[in-house]
Amino acid sequence: MPYIPIEESLKIGVLDDLSKMWDTEQEAAMESRKKLFHDVPWVPQYESKFVWKQDTPMPVPWEKGTEIPASVFDDVAIVCGVFPYGQRFEYFKWDAAMDQIGDLKQHAESGIKRYSTLYRYFYADYFNGTTNYLFYPQLAYDGAALFSANDGSGNDRMKVSGGNTMNATSLTTAGIKTDIHRAIQRWLGMKQPISGHPVFRPDEVTLDKIWCLIPPSLEERFFDLAEARILYTEPAINTAQSNTLVTKLRYQIDNLLTDSSDYYIVIEHPYWKPFIYRGVSSIESFLATAANSDDARKLNIEAWFSNTMMGCCPWAMFTIIKVNVA
Repeated sequence: MPYIPIEESLKIGVLDDLSKMWDTEQEAAMESRKKLFHDVPWVPQYESKFVWKQDTPMPVPWEKGTEIPASVFDDVAIVCGVFPYGQRFEYFKWDAAMDQIGDLKQHAESGIKRYSTLYRYFYADYFNGTTNYLFYPQLAYDGAALFSANDGSGNDRMKVSGGNTMNATSLTTAGIKTDIHRAIQRWLGMKQPISGHPVFRPDEVTLDKIWCLIPPSLEERFFDLAEARILYTEPAINTAQSNTLVTKLRYQIDNLLTDSSDYYIVIEHPYWKPFIYRGVSSIESFLATAANSDDARKLNIEAWFSNTMMGCCPWAMFTIIKVNVA
């Protein structure tokens, strides 16, 4: 009768569990990712080109008996690449057999979950100015960096002074409140490149349709802004003002942001997002054992392997504003 050691059966079970867990993690990741990323269908190409039109059609007066004027749009091409990402961790074979607390399975599951959170490390590289997880950061479609006052030609980005960056008034709760309202005014001042029409309607940039991405160091101040009805601007002399953001402000803390004072204000637009995301819908995971590995046969060392392909690039950079604190 064939004999299968119990530790081998456990490994087979772990692989099956990983496959089921990946499906669940993917669904949750897509929901979280859509606040900053526009997911595009997977195409097996290292680079995919996406073309979109910057300007939105605008009705024009049409004189009776004349040909209706044609709208002219500026086509923009965005190239988004994907790259391989993988992980491997080794362990002594008998460690698996004697793993009474399930640490091996925990390590494998934690590693797989990391794939579904890689998008956070992607945007953190853009925000922090690093290349820890991106092979190379790309410029926005206008030829400038993701956050810039000017486009690649040196003109005001989106025809508004300051583009999608702002210098902070202060890091007091009152200063942050002022800057959130300044961001709304900045968005309302943005113009489409060709037509010069506003990019956003006023109802698209109301307080209930924006949110902030902040470092952990600003949590207390944003909590006060979200919950306190009165803000004490000068506690020493008991000066206060009403809080227009109470019950309306939404914020998300991200501990991958390395600057302790800069933060980001984002429009929750149904279509436009700051980034495009490309990724394979599945992940490959396998086990190196004595059956398929010389290292396992010679050294009694086994290993978990997993890999996938994914990538991102800037897209609608005008939907996010960086608040710089000197």
